[in-house]
Amino acid sequence: MKSESTRKGFILVLRGLTLLSCSGIICALFLLSQAVATTYNQADISSEEISNSIKIIPDPENNIDPVTAFSDTHAKPFAFDPILLSSGTKSWLVKIDFPNFAGLNQNIVLITVDQGWDKVEVINAQRQTVAITGSKIPINDRTVQISLSVLPIYKPNELDYFLRFSSKFDDYDNPTEFITNIQSRDNFVADARKRDIFNSIYIGVTLGIIVFHFLIWLTLKDKLYLLYVLHVSSFSMIWIHKSGILSTWLFPDAVSWNYYGSFFLVGLAILFGNLFVEYFLRLKRNLPFISKILIFTDIAVLICFVAGLAYYWDFAKQLLAFISLALVIFYLYAGVKCWKDGFKPAKYFSLAYAILLVSIFAYTLNFFGFFPRLNILLHQSPQIASVLSAILLAFAVVDQIKRIETHKKELSIRIRSDLQREVELRTAEIERQRLITEKLLQESEKMNKELVSVNLKLEQLNFQDPLTEIGNRRLFDRMLEKLWENWKINKKSFAIILVDIDHFKKVNDIYGHLVGDQVLKVVASRLSQFSKAGFSARYGGEEFAILLSGETMDSLSEIAEEICLCISQIPIKLEDAPIRELSLTVSIGATLIETDDQSKEELLERSDAALYEAKNNGRNCFVIKGRMKSKKTTS
Repeated sequence: MKSESTRKGFILVLRGLTLLSCSGIICALFLLSQAVATTYNQADISSEEISNSIKIIPDPENNIDPVTAFSDTHAKPFAFDPILLSSGTKSWLVKIDFPNFAGLNQNIVLITVDQGWDKVEVINAQRQTVAITGSKIPINDRTVQISLSVLPIYKPNELDYFLRFSSKFDDYDNPTEFITNIQSRDNFVADARKRDIFNSIYIGVTLGIIVFHFLIWLTLKDKLYLLYVLHVSSFSMIWIHKSGILSTWLFPDAVSWNYYGSFFLVGLAILFGNLFVEYFLRLKRNLPFISKILIFTDIAVLICFVAGLAYYWDFAKQLLAFISLALVIFYLYAGVKCWKDGFKPAKYFSLAYAILLVSIFAYTLNFFGFFPRLNILLHQSPQIASVLSAILLAFAVVDQIKRIETHKKELSIRIRSDLQREVELRTAEIERQRLITEKLLQESEKMNKELVSVNLKLEQLNFQDPLTEIGNRRLFDRMLEKLWENWKINKKSFAIILVDIDHFKKVNDIYGHLVGDQVLKVVASRLSQFSKAGFSARYGGEEFAILLSGETMDSLSEIAEEICLCISQIPIKLEDAPIRELSLTVSIGATLIETDDQSKEELLERSDAALYEAKNNGRNCFVIKGRMKSKKTTS
């Protein structure tokens, strides 16, 4: 009971704070709109004066010299006619006759051009580009660094200026005119300040509402509140993006986002709006046919995204605008229907979308060209309506959440005892399963350790000679294969050295196999010293093999000679043998890989032939055999 009363108190406080905030916001917006509506968008030059005072020359290849073009007596510039922009010409030259504008009494004027132009340049009589703007020009690179396409002209009555307009005419926002406004600097700055004040207040109020309700969602953890925050945020972000303030300050170089962002934000607002309305009005249960319509509109929005990315912008924009207008009507119908059917929170919902419908209807008709440019109240009506709708939807959400919470508590009381028993049973079962799993994991870990140990031993037995503890023939073949593959890819040379102990059979026959085994171990140990940069292995019987990389014929000769001396000049000390020391010699056959070698088997055959030749030369010597030349030495 105490928890329920606390909840009710929280809802009442929330309603009071929201109502108080609403009153202040409505008063502030009303006063601001009244003050701005009477003075905003006061152009120094009328649109008729602008049309009558500009001359136009098509520049299809974007390479005509404006000074020459307008001074050519044979050239016939056009007066402005909107039909010109449907001709397919992608570049135009424009000259403005500033002396016709008696209202311009300042040395600096600001020319606002249609936002659909990709690039607009101001060119002076010296053919220098003195100003640049356009929708495809980063804000930081524009002469006037704001989201509007504005160009400054200095001392317009004293100098000739030409404007070059460029656009693809197949993109998101195609231009419908050249110049939309010409103002003195003071009037432009005054209008820009009023526009920024309005947009700043809108952004501040909107972000305040979003953050306020987001914090409430963090407290309540209710899905409906989250969907409300997403819906209001996505819808508000459309107008925040259109204001250009965030683009100017946060994303001045994000040309694509600043250009296409509003289109995709409208689509996201529709998707999140459908989710919110579906969940809030329980459309699948109350109005299933409206629920199906929302699904179709979601698919249509995705089609718009695909069409836009495929540069079918006219189709995508018009379809998205139609969906936006139609959905508000469906929302309003669904809200009124649910309200009549006894769903009380729908009254706030219906009022919110009635306000939004009027504003979006006016804005959409303006988008399709039914209205001329009007004052700020009509132009900014979606912003004002979005704030009022967000507040009314907040009332609807609070009312709905209160009803949902009451229903949840009733259900909770009925199932709490059963749930507690179920939890206890499941907890006991989980604990039993945990103990079983823990025991199995311990046994598995023990078996894994044993398996790793066995695998290591098998690895050693598989690739290590058990007597000399160096690599065996199998490991030698594997290492030779790697060197051969590396040679084919990187052409890194390598050498094969075969070492055979001279008269080893006599050692076994005279002194026994135990002495022979000691001799093999010592020879293997000494040969390992020469394979630190390579690899050594017992090749078979009393024969050993060494693989070395990066050697030359001379360095290979030095190594072979050192091996002969290492074995022959240092007697082998024996233990538990008839003699204490034994002097031995070795025969060596070696080869170095060459460009014409076709296989590693060819190298082995050449090394073996070199070893055979060394034995025939009297032993205790080495032979390095190549394809074209050989090197021999005798001791």
